[in-house]
Amino acid sequence: MLETYKATGIIYYSSHQIIMETFQPIFKGMTVRQRLVGVDLTYEDETTEVYFKTYYDDESEYNLDILFTGPESEFLNIKEQIKNRLLKADILFAISFYVNDNEGNEIEEEEFIHPDFAKRYIPPSR
Repeated sequence: MLETYKATGIIYYSSHQIIMETFQPIFKGMTVRQRLVGVDLTYEDETTEVYFKTYYDDESEYNLDILFTGPESEFLNIKEQIKNRLLKADILFAISFYVNDNEGNEIEEEEFIHPDFAKRYIPPSR
């Protein structure tokens, strides 16, 4: 049986163009959809679903959700690519990676936060 993995988090102070440049090499065929307020970026294939959504016109925060069903080695490869590309692009982020059991419960968690998060994060004034 294939395991299910999940990643959730927030990308800060970016734009859909930068997110596309950063993640398109991993998730080829990712699409952008402008909404009345905000932007959606999505990718889906037989093993992976990726969703970036912002609810703000200034694109100050993107919610990230990834669901992967497949071999652990493939998920670890995707996870490492995500980490490396975010750091290389110097995008501020806070992401948690999870392993789910057969019932969808999170059984392992690894947090991955930009090394300078505490220095660079400025709460939005909404």
